[in-house]
Amino acid sequence: MLGNRDDKILLFTEEGHEIGLNEPKSKARAPLLSTVANIVGRIYHKRASTYLQGIASVSKQEWLITVSRPFESFLASTAVDVFSGFDFYLVLFFPVLIVLLFIVFAVNHSRRYFREQAYRDGLTGLFNHRFFQAELRALVNEERIRDVSLVMVDIDDFKKCNDKYGHQAGDEILQQVSNILLANIRSTDVAARYGGEEFALILPGVGLKGALGVAERIRRSVKAECGITVSLGVSSFPQYASTVEDLIRSADKALYKAKGMGKDQVVAQPNGFGVNNGDCKSTSLDTANKFLDSEI
Repeated sequence: MLGNRDDKILLFTEEGHEIGLNEPKSKARAPLLSTVANIVGRIYHKRASTYLQGIASVSKQEWLITVSRPFESFLASTAVDVFSGFDFYLVLFFPVLIVLLFIVFAVNHSRRYFREQAYRDGLTGLFNHRFFQAELRALVNEERIRDVSLVMVDIDDFKKCNDKYGHQAGDEILQQVSNILLANIRSTDVAARYGGEEFALILPGVGLKGALGVAERIRRSVKAECGITVSLGVSSFPQYASTVEDLIRSADKALYKAKGMGKDQVVAQPNGFGVNNGDCKSTSLDTANKFLDSEI
């Protein structure tokens, strides 16, 4: 019933002698199985001893044959039988593989996270000046993109706000304006903090009229939601600029022209046409939305 692999078989004669008929030979087992079997066997040995011992009598002689097996040996040999059909250590391979894949995924995710954080502005969460320069050059050199428009945004009288209400209030304004910029552009566009209170928007695949529409919608949103004003300068490649430097220079020039015209303006280069706070006939908000629908 117990088999004879690790069984100890004893013969007790009528004279009371004990004769060993089979002594189990020690076999090398997997360290893990042996350790677990020994621990469990010692805990449950007394409880299970009656199930692991059999006694049979010999009718012609008053002899008793006792077959017994230690419980820990029973556990180990049973486990070996269960896993003898395949390599048990293959079972351990899959959890280890999953853990390794998880570690690789976590490391790659961390690298991407810290790489992106290196290109982000700490206060606003927008891209920083370094990323802006690299991305603008890449988009201008991309042959599949026909137009690349640039919108420069500057908060009017920001220094006065800092002096009057403190730098914490100024930081809140920068964050609010950043959120408005993100809410008014596509996921493929780039919003960056150019420096101080100045921002830049890269609009790939958008012509000058479409960029004017985006700029006007931003100007109105900032004024309505933040109670402050911004001036914006717009230019477009390759229509009004032949290089990245020309594009930045023309948009910056349009921005300062908007400042000189009384602020709260949207001005485009090279002709200097655009929208101001008192004259919205040339580009109304409805027209701006049409530009967004048709060109963006």
